[in-house]
Amino acid sequence: MKVETSGPGTGAPPLPHRGIHHVEPAKLSPTRIVVDGSTC
Repeated sequence: MKVETSGPGTGAPPLPHRGIHHVEPAKLSPTRIVVDGSTC
């Protein structure tokens, strides 16, 4: 659910982001979202 909220208007990032997030969703869940949002 957090992954979708992170990229509401992005259609390409979701694919690669999902793979990285899937590795450690509970470990780098908050950090990944912040980093991704800043990069976008």
